[in-house]
Amino acid sequence: MEAEGVRYFRSKTPRVAPRHQVSCFVCGQPLLRHSGNLEAFSLLFNGKIVEDHVLARCRHCGMVQALLADGEGLQPPAEADYSEYGDYLVAATEEEIRKQIDEYALRWRWMFERLAQRFARPAVLDFGSGAGYFPQAAAEFGFASCGVEVSSKLREYSRDKVGFAGVYPSLEALGEEQYDAVFASEVIEHLHPAYSRDLMISLLAHLRPGGLFVGSTPNIGSLNVRLFRDKDYVIYPPWHVCYFSTHTLDRYLRSLGLERDYVTTRELSPLSFLRPSKFELSFVEKPPKGWEWIVPPVHLAFRLAGVPVRWCGLGHQIYFAYLKTGKVEYLAGHA
Repeated sequence: MEAEGVRYFRSKTPRVAPRHQVSCFVCGQPLLRHSGNLEAFSLLFNGKIVEDHVLARCRHCGMVQALLADGEGLQPPAEADYSEYGDYLVAATEEEIRKQIDEYALRWRWMFERLAQRFARPAVLDFGSGAGYFPQAAAEFGFASCGVEVSSKLREYSRDKVGFAGVYPSLEALGEEQYDAVFASEVIEHLHPAYSRDLMISLLAHLRPGGLFVGSTPNIGSLNVRLFRDKDYVIYPPWHVCYFSTHTLDRYLRSLGLERDYVTTRELSPLSFLRPSKFELSFVEKPPKGWEWIVPPVHLAFRLAGVPVRWCGLGHQIYFAYLKTGKVEYLAGHA
């Protein structure tokens, strides 16, 4: 029996308009044709519709992407507007801003140290730099850093509140500048499948040969998603439209002329377990007054529980570093 208000996509031969033909952006196989069939992909979560979208797994390579479910028809996912995006990234006080910068510095210290050993004063680009916490942390580590952020709200916040002004509105604004490392932390899942490959090719043109493409993205194969399915907060179309596993991420990035340097999964996220609903803050994110003491032991417990999860490749996030070495693979329809 289906719960009230929960919708599922049930059609076995979905209608697809010719203008909405879709190919998998990783392997190039057609997912949707105007004749319409489900032979090219399978639907996750029994075809449950989440924010008017279903998640479709390519039967050829395993890549998962969102598709807009329109009655009995399917079409490419809706395009999210990021021009005024980012309220949730904004901190209220200078103390909170400092905490965010320090957290980014701690999270990425392992890579900062590798870059410092590899390059003399590395030049790094943060693509999707958000509120500016990461490029500020990189600058404080001694790197020459800059960012690209499409949200005017976040560019202004980075300049006026965080104190980091080196943020550009687009890749085009960088000119022909190249960098020793390009970071994309929690970004590639946002790139619309229709232009993800072309945008990545443009982005990687700013990475010097021998440089590193570094980032993180949610793991569709994580224990969190396996347990909580569409209720996990990373299942978030149309903002998250591309859902990678370590396998599909590796295939995609290799097709862009990159060579694997480091890939791992990390974290058993406590938020899936503790949030009352997908986007309602839990007590560890916003503890009641007088209960702040409980947050560190809860995080410690989940970090310890996350050790075997990481060993099994079931961590909530994929962390990766790829070396720029080779030639880009142009797929049919993407050349």
